[in-house]
Amino acid sequence: MNKYIISNNIDDNLTYSIEDTQQQCYRDIISILNNNHWKSIKLFNQIKQKPIIPTLIWTLNEKDIDFKTLKSFQLCNHFQGISKLTTKRGYCELLHEIQWINKDSKEISPRCYDLSNPCHRDEFEDDFRMN
Repeated sequence: MNKYIISNNIDDNLTYSIEDTQQQCYRDIISILNNNHWKSIKLFNQIKQKPIIPTLIWTLNEKDIDFKTLKSFQLCNHFQGISKLTTKRGYCELLHEIQWINKDSKEISPRCYDLSNPCHRDEFEDDFRMN
């Protein structure tokens, strides 16, 4: 990361905004940033003052990042539009659409279901009754 900062002429005012979980899953990342003189800012609570643009944005969900407004020097922990490959739900949806490779999804991966989808819920119930 230091090479990135130097090569992009980013100044010494390194800021980050990390949306952590209640279990503080990102405490190690936060600790490392703090130990390297990064300053924490709240990305979503900047009211009545000029917003500070963080150098690093770390969120739980891709949808929380507005990729259109990211500056060239900003880093984030998501790639736009890649959720089909990086979430269990996206992977499940991808497997259900796998007929384009002429394979049954159950041949290449364990069964999976999106229980918020009524069709998948019915499939889950059917499989549960059969097993």
